Amino acid sequence: MLLHFVLLSILLATCKGQPSPPRAPSLVDPPIAAASVSYLDGEDWTAFDGMQTIAASIPGDIISDLQRVGLIGDPNYELNWITESSTWWRSWTYTKSFSLSSIAIDAVEAGSTDLLIVFDGVKMSASISVNGAQIGHATNQFLRYEFSLSAAHRLSNNTLLRSNAMNSLTVTFDVINDHTTEGRYMASSGGWDWAPYSWNTTSMGTGESGPVPTRALSFGLWKSVYLATVETSSVAIVHVVPHVFYDGDFPVNPLSDADNGGFSVKVRIHFWAGVAGASGSLDVTGAWPGAHASLAINVPGGDNNVTVTLSAPVGSVRLWWPANTGGAQPLYEISAVFTPSSGGTTIVSEPRRIGFRYVALTTGNDTDATWRAANAGGDGNANQGMMIRVNGAALMIRGANMIPQDEFEGRYDAEAFARMVKSSAQANFNLLRVWGGGVFAPVAFYDACDENGILIYHDMQFAQNGHSPLDQSPSQLAEFKHQARRLSAHPSIAIWDGCNECHVILNTSTGVYASFVLQTVVGEDVSRPVWPSCPSNGESFYQTQVKFIQESSSNILFFHFFLFLRIIIYYSPPQDGLLVLGDLIVFRMAALLVFFLLLGRRKRIATYFRQSAVLKAIWTSTVMAMGQFLELLRRTVVHFAQIGSQFAQA
Repeated sequence: MLLHFVLLSILLATCKGQPSPPRAPSLVDPPIAAASVSYLDGEDWTAFDGMQTIAASIPGDIISDLQRVGLIGDPNYELNWITESSTWWRSWTYTKSFSLSSIAIDAVEAGSTDLLIVFDGVKMSASISVNGAQIGHATNQFLRYEFSLSAAHRLSNNTLLRSNAMNSLTVTFDVINDHTTEGRYMASSGGWDWAPYSWNTTSMGTGESGPVPTRALSFGLWKSVYLATVETSSVAIVHVVPHVFYDGDFPVNPLSDADNGGFSVKVRIHFWAGVAGASGSLDVTGAWPGAHASLAINVPGGDNNVTVTLSAPVGSVRLWWPANTGGAQPLYEISAVFTPSSGGTTIVSEPRRIGFRYVALTTGNDTDATWRAANAGGDGNANQGMMIRVNGAALMIRGANMIPQDEFEGRYDAEAFARMVKSSAQANFNLLRVWGGGVFAPVAFYDACDENGILIYHDMQFAQNGHSPLDQSPSQLAEFKHQARRLSAHPSIAIWDGCNECHVILNTSTGVYASFVLQTVVGEDVSRPVWPSCPSNGESFYQTQVKFIQESSSNILFFHFFLFLRIIIYYSPPQDGLLVLGDLIVFRMAALLVFFLLLGRRKRIATYFRQSAVLKAIWTSTVMAMGQFLELLRRTVVHFAQIGSQFAQA
């Protein structure tokens, strides 16, 4: 009998596929799948500022390098980051020597091989050169850059690359005369309410009215650099993007492994091919029974993609559950293989891991079938609350904001990301929000969330003025696509959100968060809910505001003052001092008084005061400021009394 039970258990486990084991924490993104990949990471780089050369480490940043060699102290200690800023706030050139065999050079010269150099992450603006010939610029910290050395080699009359000799790769950060970054770097790297401020400013940011001064604290090659060879008869697989869809009806009760509607997995494979293109067979395989698709494809030159669908019927996989729900977090690998018709090198992607779960964001009574049918795919403007369901189970969300691990990317630690997520689960959290003033985190964070059942509410990386989207910017368009493709395999990501504390109003300048940022994200990933901003009351809330503005010209005054008061609430510096707090109270009370005097419509004021969360927030924050003022006053009196007592005793 026991033997029968063991055999039955093995059979059931086999039928449901084999979940992937945990991964070792890593800061390195999955590389482009090519005929060969050679990393240039390590501690054998140098950095030169025109006067001195220091040893540098990649991935890393200039401040971490300078501290490592003893030229500056800990930037977080006392005023080091101000007094020593002249040491690093200048142009630095990073250099790496690498060699290529004569066979590789011959293949490039003959046109049978393309050679790509890939930068997974470059912070701030940099010019990139090989053997003194410039091959491109990098201006967006959140974008992966790929440059064809083969094309540059041919354009330079075969003088760019050297065979059987050392080649020199240089990356120059010119912080004084750099190219615009459009504010596409970690917003908090120049300072935040939780982080030290830099006094170094630049005009690279973009605000609603154009370029604005922004701050920057460090720069460097914060992610990996590598060479990838692509045979011209084959391809490179640049992204494998699986999206999981639930095939059953909308669940309002918890699903189970044996009782659900099954799933479909749409796997989009993104290719890069040389000018001539390539043909061959594509095989996509998932680690559960029957999960395989094979087709013959022709890939034109440049960037292209193919989508295949895998099925996961009920019973073939186990459900992925958030932490502290009693469920497990099984993960299943998906891989893609391209075999060229010409018999060249077979290209095998690094596996992506997925989890089978269904996430729904609802703001109304979704247990009412009539309401549910009328609001499927709605705008989230109902008023019952903001609820997340996973696999039909309603969750009480418990979590926190996740700010960057450090302001200096050279200090990032993969194990620390894993420990932080595991600790969150042990503290009974079930969600972390990736805050919009930081970075798209390293892969170690997302892997840990997948393995520990921590959901992610993910801001796009926009904060306030200086780090706002520039409509239809090619760099930002590429960024949104790259990050959605890079991250959307992770089952832990539950919601894409437009920005941190930005006031998104459709049909105005801030509507770009919806019309450009999230529209691009949705074009890449329709398997998840999206939300305009954090915080937000849903899409129709903003449409109502715009309609109110358009009703009459007198309302324009109200609207501008409305935004003015919102700025007072959310952007007043949270200084901890009596004078500032006292001024803040007086200023807000005066703002409220002027608001009432200007409108002069008591009924309308009363109505908007009852209905407007913003006005309530103004009043609440003013009362809170008064309370803080009185508490600080009490502490000040006690403090001076203690000083007086000490003098008396002396």
